[in-house]
Amino acid sequence: MLISASKPADIEIIASPTLKSTKELVTYREGKRPPGGLPRRDDIVAYEIPHLLSNLMIAEPIDGGADWIYRLVGTAIVARSGRDTTGMRMRQIFPPEVADVYIGDYRRGVENRAPWFARGYFVLPGTEHVQFESVGLPILGRDGATVWLLLGVFYLN
Repeated sequence: MLISASKPADIEIIASPTLKSTKELVTYREGKRPPGGLPRRDDIVAYEIPHLLSNLMIAEPIDGGADWIYRLVGTAIVARSGRDTTGMRMRQIFPPEVADVYIGDYRRGVENRAPWFARGYFVLPGTEHVQFESVGLPILGRDGATVWLLLGVFYLN
């Protein structure tokens, strides 16, 4: 079953985060980043950021970045979507046109090795529009070479 998510036009890339939680996650990740490099997945320690955990996801590229698998999906995200997508591929979750846009955003984050920020909304069955601000933060996977993404999704309503 696919999640009925927003159309790509419902999301815009923004220059910098505006929410306190988004800024805090960026600051945390920057504190873990070695000079000139990226923090490793294992540098992200749950007990150091318990108040942010429910809004975090970790995504790993598969098939050369043609798809992504969610290794972690926080409880606030699960509650909003009504479904735990941990262990699922993006193309299993979203309609193709939405997955293509998200995969493009993820790939740019990996290629640039730089954070990206977005605001928008999506609609889930039986809900109103859910507004959010998100951040994609490149991190190194457990192999020390593959770039994964630490994602934060923080809700405005």
